[in-house]
Amino acid sequence: MLAALAAAGMAVAAADSGDPVALPLPYAGPLGGWSGIDVSPDGRRFVAVTDAGRSTSGRLLREGGRLAGIEAPPPRRLGGLRGQPTDREADDSEGIDVDWETGDVWISFEGFARLRRYAPPDMAAHWLPDLPRGFLPGHNRGFEALARDAAGNAYTLPEQPASGYGPMTVYPLYRLDARSGEWEVATRLTHDRDWLATGADFGPDGAFYLLERRFLGVAFASRIRRFDLRAGAGLLDGEEVWRSPLGRYGNLEGLGLWRDAEGHLRAVMVADDNHRAWQRGQIVEVTLPLAPLQAQR
Repeated sequence: MLAALAAAGMAVAAADSGDPVALPLPYAGPLGGWSGIDVSPDGRRFVAVTDAGRSTSGRLLREGGRLAGIEAPPPRRLGGLRGQPTDREADDSEGIDVDWETGDVWISFEGFARLRRYAPPDMAAHWLPDLPRGFLPGHNRGFEALARDAAGNAYTLPEQPASGYGPMTVYPLYRLDARSGEWEVATRLTHDRDWLATGADFGPDGAFYLLERRFLGVAFASRIRRFDLRAGAGLLDGEEVWRSPLGRYGNLEGLGLWRDAEGHLRAVMVADDNHRAWQRGQIVEVTLPLAPLQAQR
C-alpha cells in the first residue's frame, strides 16, 4: 500500500481546511514519476498516472476537510489494445480524465501521441480515433493534458506549441467530438514562452482550467489559467487564477478540480519527481481565489 501522510513541516501549517497543503510522495524509483491526476466530485477519491505507463487509484484522506494523506496501491502497468503491457516507446502517459459514474478512464500519451479509454472491471484499453497527422506534435511534446466536458467531448493540447519558444506563441486546443468521433481545433490559447502546459480539467463551473509550469534554472513555478470556451474558436487569453511562488512546490503536473461544501473550488496537483531521488514528489491541494460556486444542477 502506498501511503503519503502529512509529516512535520511538510504540510503548510494552518487550521483552515482551505489553506494550501503539500504532502510528500515517497520516492518509488520506476513506480514514481506521477504525471496526471483526476479527483472525484467530493474530493475523496483519485486516479493517477505516471509517465512510465502506470496507473493507480485510491483515497484522499481528510481531517476536517483538510487534505491529510493518501492511500493507494502501487501503480500498475497500463495495457495495450491487445492486452499486452505498453512498451517503453509508447508508455509516456500524461493526461487523465475519469468518468466517476461509469469508472471509465481516458488517458493521453506523449511520444506516440494518442488517446485511449480504459474500461472497468479489468481496465482493458479501448481505441479512440487517431488524430489527423497535421495535429501531431513533435517527440516528447505530445498530449500533455486531457480534460472532458459535461457532454463527453475530450480536449487535449501539446506541452508546448510546435513553433517552440517564441515571445508569444499559441496552443492549439484539440477536441474529439463525443458524437461524431471527429477531431477538430476547438480554439487556440495564448502561450507565454516561459510556460509549458502540464495539466487540465473542467471545473464544476464549466470553465476550462489549464495548469502550466516554468523552470528557472534551479526551481519550478506553476500557474493555473481559466478559459471560457463558449467564447468561440478565436484566440483566448484566459484569466490567471493562481500562481505559486518560485520553488514553493516541485514540478507540478496533472490537475483535478472539485467543489467543497462551501462552494470553493479546490485544485489537486501532483509533482513529478522524474524518477530521481533528489527531486520532490508531492501531492498538492490549493483553494483557488474565486467566488464560491453555486451548486450545479
